Amino acid sequence: MQQCEMLEYISALIDGELPAEEVQRVRQHLAECLECRSAHEDFLGTRQILRAHHPVRDAQLQQRARQKLFAKERERPWSQPISIPLPVAAVLALLFLIMAAALVRDQHSNFRAAHSAIIEKALPTSGDGEEEKMSLAAFDHGGRAVVYKSPQGEGAEQKR
Repeated sequence: MQQCEMLEYISALIDGELPAEEVQRVRQHLAECLECRSAHEDFLGTRQILRAHHPVRDAQLQQRARQKLFAKERERPWSQPISIPLPVAAVLALLFLIMAAALVRDQHSNFRAAHSAIIEKALPTSGDGEEEKMSLAAFDHGGRAVVYKSPQGEGAEQKR
């Protein structure tokens, strides 16, 4: 359904916002167009209803309306307390503890596996009887370290 393009001028005509030459053109169109005439009658009827309405002068009602309109900012939903039933809270706390224990256990086992791999790399693994020197590079983690040398040879074996 296509609307008449003059409908927007009807309200401006009733409010007296059109120039004189436009008023004549719109009035002539109203005489010819049924849709615009109906809209014009509706606008006039609405205007009469609004003018016939007398506002209520209830001071208490006006005060309550002002309080609601100008009240302080309402509380945000996220600032209100959350109530969770006790069994649900207990289950959530238990799940949290189980997950924390599993995480700690997993990190501990990963640490032990990594530590044993470093030790295995650093220790001599020669099986032909030759004594290999232990590499301290596997223990270097970029920090400051102090390395002590022990005497090698006959004297070292006696101290043991």
